[in-house]
Amino acid sequence: MKTRWTRTYRLFLLISFCLFAGCACEAALAGGFVPDIVSSGYKQCLNGQWEFRLDPNNIGEEERWWKTTNAKAWKTVEVPSTYNLYEERLKRYTGRAWYSKTFKLQKKLRQNERVIIRFLGVPIHAKVWVNGHYLGEHLFPYIGFEFDATEQFNCEGDNVLVVQVDNKLLEQAIPDTKCSGWWICGGICRDVYLEIRPAIAITNLWLDTKMAGEGWSFDAISIVTNYGDEPADVPISVSIKDPNGKAIWTQTQEITAKPGENKISLSGSITGARPWSTDSPTLYEMTAAIQGKEPYSRTIKTGFRKVETRGGAIFLNGKKMLLKGLSRHELLANRGSIVPRERTLQDIKDVKELGCNFLRTAHYTQHPYLYELCDQFGLLVWTEIPAWQSNSETLAEPEIIEQWAKPQLAEMINQYRCYPSVVVWSVGNEFSSEKESVAGYVKQTTDFVRKSDPTRLVTFASNRRKNDVCFGYVDFIAINEYFGWYHGDINDIGPCLDWLHEKFPDKPILVSEFGSGGSADAGSDTWPTNNQGCFSLDCQVRFLKAHMNQIFAPTRRDYVAGGLIWLYNDFDNFNDSGFYKRPAKWTDVNLKGLVTIDRKRKPSFDMVKNYFNSLEE
Repeated sequence: MKTRWTRTYRLFLLISFCLFAGCACEAALAGGFVPDIVSSGYKQCLNGQWEFRLDPNNIGEEERWWKTTNAKAWKTVEVPSTYNLYEERLKRYTGRAWYSKTFKLQKKLRQNERVIIRFLGVPIHAKVWVNGHYLGEHLFPYIGFEFDATEQFNCEGDNVLVVQVDNKLLEQAIPDTKCSGWWICGGICRDVYLEIRPAIAITNLWLDTKMAGEGWSFDAISIVTNYGDEPADVPISVSIKDPNGKAIWTQTQEITAKPGENKISLSGSITGARPWSTDSPTLYEMTAAIQGKEPYSRTIKTGFRKVETRGGAIFLNGKKMLLKGLSRHELLANRGSIVPRERTLQDIKDVKELGCNFLRTAHYTQHPYLYELCDQFGLLVWTEIPAWQSNSETLAEPEIIEQWAKPQLAEMINQYRCYPSVVVWSVGNEFSSEKESVAGYVKQTTDFVRKSDPTRLVTFASNRRKNDVCFGYVDFIAINEYFGWYHGDINDIGPCLDWLHEKFPDKPILVSEFGSGGSADAGSDTWPTNNQGCFSLDCQVRFLKAHMNQIFAPTRRDYVAGGLIWLYNDFDNFNDSGFYKRPAKWTDVNLKGLVTIDRKRKPSFDMVKNYFNSLEE
């Protein structure tokens, strides 16, 4: 397919890149960038200029685009970016495209060192080649992955990194073809970099904590990867520093690292540590280091905290929590899913200004720097895999659970468990949980999550309410409700919560979604009748307030843990025009945000801010 690339578009790309590219901009202007891994290994940012080629007829592999390139057929783009914004005609494009980058290694490789190429997110499916050699594929969107490219790498000259990207949904996968709640942007949508690691390196690090009387007990867990073929004896030391930089705990152990991954757990206890909480998000620094001839260290910010349920309540560090929050899509006007770090920071500041203490990353894992900010600002986080309204037939298939659900959950947990703000893992959203065939999916996935990480809560967001047969498998009940918008009466939410409590008296209940659309272009200020949408800004304010009064009623505090507004920001969705006819200007935009797609505040923002900040916990 031939394309016409105008000077105007090239200028737009250049300006957008310099202003917003975050990691890439820092790399270009300051000679450095902020990776998701803080380690002693040398890192080289691979963001910036790449060559791009569309593949609508799926001929790229057959024609070996991964090995030979026709310069005239490839056009220059910036990465991170989404091909859905390269041209207007690509806005709704789903399918394959190719990216290629030629670069030199800027550091001399020493003996036994490994070249690791890491991607932070390529929706949905990616295949990767280096210098004409196939490295592998990754099947899941919105999650990081990496390949060891040492054997295929040219340490002295040019290297050609080629990525095939495909954002087409599959019928038998997670997400599947039912996933239409937002537009899944195709492209290399997050940062790319390489890291030089020694033959034995620390490839993951986290802290599991428990309250123990006046102090804390913990397990400091390192994943030590031996890239060689033989076991090796190495000393590993782990230390924890307080916010002032003072070492408060250190332990060293000699280990035998077998080829592959080795899980090393060092236990300890500390008295007097300040807990991480929403009011006081105290962060400690933990470093794990491999000693010897090829030293390597990895560092994380972490915290001491415990989340649990008791009866109808959720507790953080022994304190009963009233959860006040909302969801956020990682989408921005004219940027798609590439939301710069500076914009993400302002989003989190807005969320805190609203009086929130809880954020749901709908409906997928978001860029690692969002979780870093939630750690710093004291926001509890719910994060999930994109099993969004997945077909019941899909979820009932054992192969889907084993090949798509569990591996995706494992990647989510392994990459995001280091963040103390993350307190909830979710196995999906709004699937057919009224069916016994889907109950098997919920049971198996929640069991898998608990076995993988027993320190956090696990749930899913249900819109089946009274008909749901899966609530017995979750740590707390989460319901999406839009009474008076999509169905029912605006005053139905209170009785629904009361019924759920009577049915499940020992389970906390969280309203995981509620909201209505709002647009300045909507015209009439008429209050919506049942099952009819009114998009005026005044209607949105009154709709939200009516629901909040029922959800946060003092008489329900013993069993309703809180509510999450749908949602912080308006967002593009080219899949459909919505349940109701939207204002003509916004047919492709979900309008339920408290801010617009370009982050202008609506009147509902101030109402929610005043409401949340006046609630007594």
